[in-house]
Parts: sequence; structure tokens; C-alpha cells
Amino acid sequence: MPSLSEPELVQRMLDPAAYPWRVDSVRHLETHISHLFFAGDRVVKLKRPVDYGFADLTTLESREQACRDEVRLNRRLTDDIYLEALPIVRHDGGLRLGGDGPPLDWATVMRRFPAESSLDHVLANEAAPSDLAACLAERLIPFHASIAGCPGDPNEQADQAERILRENLEQIAAIDTYAILPQEFALIRDLIAEFLDRHPDRIRQRAESGMIREGHGDLKCEHVLLDPPGSLQIFDCVEFSLEIRCADIASDLAFLLLDLKRLGATGVADELVDRYRAAGLDLPDEELIVYQLHRGLVKVKTTALTIASSEQPHPELAHEIATWLHHTFQAGFELRPVVLAMTGFSGSGKSAVARAIAALTGATIHSTDAIRSKNATSSSARYAPDARLANYHALVERAAVDLGQHSPVILDGAFLRTEERELAAEFAAAHYAPILFIEVTANRDVMERRILARGRGESPSFASEATLDVLEAQLSAPRAPFPAAATVVRIENSSDAPASLDPLIEALHAAGYLRSRLD
Repeated sequence: MPSLSEPELVQRMLDPAAYPWRVDSVRHLETHISHLFFAGDRVVKLKRPVDYGFADLTTLESREQACRDEVRLNRRLTDDIYLEALPIVRHDGGLRLGGDGPPLDWATVMRRFPAESSLDHVLANEAAPSDLAACLAERLIPFHASIAGCPGDPNEQADQAERILRENLEQIAAIDTYAILPQEFALIRDLIAEFLDRHPDRIRQRAESGMIREGHGDLKCEHVLLDPPGSLQIFDCVEFSLEIRCADIASDLAFLLLDLKRLGATGVADELVDRYRAAGLDLPDEELIVYQLHRGLVKVKTTALTIASSEQPHPELAHEIATWLHHTFQAGFELRPVVLAMTGFSGSGKSAVARAIAALTGATIHSTDAIRSKNATSSSARYAPDARLANYHALVERAAVDLGQHSPVILDGAFLRTEERELAAEFAAAHYAPILFIEVTANRDVMERRILARGRGESPSFASEATLDVLEAQLSAPRAPFPAAATVVRIENSSDAPASLDPLIEALHAAGYLRSRLD
């Protein structure tokens, strides 16, 4: 019986009649591995017929096995989510999930749960529950302590684990550079490779101590459910590859630690590590760092593969790639106390770039927009010369607390006037910190479009109330010089794609302001 092409199969599964339960409409979501169909009170998950090297699902038999494995393996950390694996067959001129007849394909059937119950949604929209680390530890520590070891002797396990690490670097290096910021990726890659070269026996020693086990493989916040409230379930493990599931428990946990930090729950990540160690599970700091780098690059790779394999554009995923890469970089590198002063015209995207730099470096952002909105009631008053300088004085006073605690800071303002730039330089000098001005540039028509979009509420404003008149005044004013002691880094930001922070990384690296966390 002839099979259906992937697009034909997807189109047929959008028909509510394909499901043996009540379905009014079907929503489709595509990933690099799967097609998900949200149908009534259930989610149906089909494997895509792809071969990425690390996952070969090109045969019907491999997809059936993956569906059956998905149900079996995910029941280790869930209670009532994974229902069954069912064939897709022809029925009354269409398709039917379950039933008699030769299978055209296979699917996993899951209970549908509220999207807002996922941990990534919770952390993005509210504070972390006070008992989150305890709940995660209660679910995960017994799992990691009791799961089976992996096939082979310690030498074989170590060889495979190191191969997975090195192959991931090779696979991600082959992806088009539109998705990978070259300098940023190169420093992360080199940090992993150098650790492996300097410590050739570390992975084998971990294997000998029984730390390489068949874990989850994709343990991040979007796969953690607070469902029902007060309980916790973990789903969507890597069912298609025993090699990927077989990893150091430090690697399995590292993905979750990196994601918790990305979502602002660093305290939860630290407490979770403490609970693991108190339970007798060995998690060396260096391994946790290396595996966070590895897992961050895995996320970058799989997101890039989703873009490449889809027939639809996904501009939001390019920003997701950049954000993950920035947080991965921060896991591997520490920035010494420096002052990073943003400068540029309204609409150039300074605040968006500042947020990206904060993700990259861990520096704290202090914004004139936030101060301006508190200190005056009218837009014209907020941008008056006297009010402007007062706002900049308030800005450096706030930033002094963090810089005094030896933390890098980002001063998010326009810094277009000489007195404003000198103020920032004097502030840095008073704290014996170097200063870099990050000049964000964009084409005039792009800046005007962004300002108009903010006025219509169509894009994030970051509290800015700049108008086209404000922009015109900025463009017409004489160009102020930068202080002699300052380094100036220019970042072009005319595209809707993520701005490359590589010029900043190169400047920080060349000046010796970045330190590897593995040193």
C-alpha cells in the first residue's frame, strides 16, 4: 500500500475525523524531530522521517519503536501523561488513529495539559515557587540515583560520552552561520575542546564510578510540569537515541541548571546542586560547567535544525538561538567588573542589545528609561536637558551599588552628549573599572519604523517614550566625542535578526576582561 508524503500526512492529521475521540479542531506544531497535533484533550505526536546522524527515523519500524520507547521511558518521571502508542491507518477515505489495517505511521498519544503549567511558562511570568528546588530534588534525585547504567565497560562508556561531546561541536559548526554567531560559538567550542584535551581521563573516571547512566537526555524547564499544582512531572525524554540518554548524571542535570539560570532562577539551580551533593551524588563544578556548555549548544543545534527543516519561516527561533547561545557563553565565561555604557539614537535598539549583553555577561542593567518614567510626568519634561542630566546622575548612583560589589554593570541610556559620556567615564574611574561604550547603530528608516511601532504598541517599548521629534533632534545635534580612556565598540542593529555581539566579545577578550570559569 503506498505511503503518504510527510506534508500529506500532516494535512490529513489536521482533520478532526482522524481521531477516535471528540475533536472540534486540531492545532499543529512542528519541531526538528516531531509533528504535534493538539486534538481535544490529547496531544498526538508523530515522528518525522528524518536522519540527523544522532537520530535516524527514516523507516516505519524505527518510528514505531520510537513511539513505543517514548511511552515506556517517559513513564519513569510521569504518572498519567503518556497513554499509548497507536498506528495511523486508512479509514473511510481518510486516516484514523488506531484501528485495523496496515499502519501508515505511528504516533504517541498523550494527555493534554495546560501550557501555563510548564515550568518555563511559570518562571517567565511569575516568581519561582518557594519549594521548587525541593520538589525538583524529590523527583529527580531518586531517579538519577536508581536508573540503570549504560551498556559497555567504563572505557566504552567514556569513549561514547566523549564522542557525543565532540560530534555535537562538529554538527553545530556545520550549520549556516546565520544561526550561529561565529566568535561567540568559537570561544564556547574551544573551551569544551580544551577541557577534554587537558583532562583525557576525567570522563573515564566518572564512568568507573558509575556516573554514566541512562537518564532523561533533554531535561529543561519546558519539560517540567507543575501538574497538578503542588506536584511535579517531567516528560519528553530523548526516546530515539540510547547514546544520547546515556550520559553523566552531571550532563543530564546540567541542561536544567542552565535553563533555570536563563529564566532567572539561579538560586533554585544552586540549591538543587546542593541537594544532589547532600544526597551523595557527585557533581564536580568543572563537569557541571562543561556539560552546561554542551547542553546549551545542543539546544542551539536542535533549534537551528527546526528552522532548516521547516517550510515556514521562523524568525522568532533565530532570536531563541541567540538567547540560548548568550546564556551558554555566560555559563563558561565570567566578566570582570566593567562599565558597559550603551549609546545610540532612539530606535536603534539599544535596550534590546543591552538585554542580550546582560544574557551574555551576567551584567546588571540600569536604565535611564526606568528612571525617567519616575522622575517626571510629561514626555517633554522627561527629555528636557536638565532632566536628562539628572537622570544620568541617578543612573550611575544606582549602578554604583553593583559595581561596588565587583559586578559588571550596563548603563542603558542614549549617552549622546559630552557631559553624559564624561559622567559615565568618571563613574567608572572612581570605581577603578574600565569603561566600554557600546554604540548601537541602525539605518534611519529602521529607527523611524521602530519608534512608530512602539507608539502603536506593536513592539516592546522598554519604557521608552522617544518620538520622531526626539530622533530628529538627536540626528541634528553635533556628534559628541568619546572620553579618551574609553573603548568604543560598534554593533550594527538594522536587521530584525538578532544583533551579533561578536564585536563586543572580541573587545572584551582582547582586553583580558573575560575569564574562563574552568581556569
